[in-house]
Formats: sequence, structure tokens, C-alpha cells
Amino acid sequence: MSKKQTMFLIIIFIICFCVLSISAGLAMFTLDVSFDTQRDKATAATMPILIFNAGNAINIEANSFNFVVPGHTLTSETTSTATLIAGSDNRLVQDYYDLKINLERNDFIYTKNPQTPELLLIITNPEGEVVRDLANLEFVSVDGYEGFDITGKEGIYEVTTNHLIETTSQTVHNWNIKIAFVNYDHNQDTNRGKYLVGKILIGKTGEI
Repeated sequence: MSKKQTMFLIIIFIICFCVLSISAGLAMFTLDVSFDTQRDKATAATMPILIFNAGNAINIEANSFNFVVPGHTLTSETTSTATLIAGSDNRLVQDYYDLKINLERNDFIYTKNPQTPELLLIITNPEGEVVRDLANLEFVSVDGYEGFDITGKEGIYEVTTNHLIETTSQTVHNWNIKIAFVNYDHNQDTNRGKYLVGKILIGKTGEI
């Protein structure tokens, strides 16, 4: 079967504060649910509040129309946030949080060789810089994209730990998380029906 005749289906979803699942065929990512916590709702006028949001929907659908040769790599992304709101006295407040990616199940394989990653994880930090160092993941450049090769990878990957957030009023830390499904000129049918299941975890340090 040629790539032009192939349809892939990938599904990514969040459970609780989580993300990621890939289902039948290739390429429809959906990320749908956010996790949101805050402290001392009853005293919000005077006490600091730390709020987390894992992100909004990610959708990728690869089919015989948009995943062809020659064609483009398909991407979709979300933004995970940490928001700190100071108390009404406007004094400086500080807190710390963690951000992790948990790849619980990943059936995807290389359809050619390890130099041709199928899936990339691309993370941009609140300063707008691409994250280039995650333990046990290789940072690669493919088809104009730079990110981590997550083909077949499983486990918990710590994006940041004990990350300082501070403000005298209100501040938001935005972490952009993008998935890229790389389109090659060779047959990628081997990944039909494969699964990627995982989570995005963002929360107060020591609580996730």
C-alpha cells in the first residue's frame, strides 16, 4: 500500500491534569482536559493563588489528502501554564512548580532507521527558548524542526523541576508543547494502528 492510500489515526487526550494517547491508524491528535489547582479560594483577596492548566486541545489528522509525498510534516501544540497571583497587599510572593511529560505507552517504531524519527516533542520555555536538554531523550533536527525524538520512547521526562515563579501582582509562565509527526518520502505504513499514551503533568513542586 502506498503512502497516498494510507490513513493514520493518532489520538492524544488528557486525563485529570494529563495528556497524550494515540489510537488506530495514524494521526489524529486530540488533547482535551486541563488540570487546574489553586490554594485558599476562600481567602483569594488576601492570599497568593497558584493555578495550573495543562492545556487546550491538540488535533492532528493525517490522511490521504494531507499526508502525501511530497508533503509536509504535521504539527499541533498546546500551552501549559502556571499562574501566580499575589495577595492584595502586593508584596513579593514566590513559589515553585514542576513540569513533566509521562509517556506511558509508545508503540511507534522507526520506519527506516534511527536517523529518521517519526515523532518529535518540541518544548518552548516561558522565555521563548526551545528546550534542548531532557535526560534520556535525544535532541534532533528533522525537516526544519528541532525537538526530542520520542519514537518508541516511554517513561517520565522532567522538563523542569523546582521552577521559581514570583510576582508582586500577577504573572503567567507559558510552556508551549508541540508534537510533530514527520512526513518522509518513504513508506510509513508500519506505524498503522500504533499507540502513544501519556500525560502532561504540571503542578506544585513535590505534588506531582
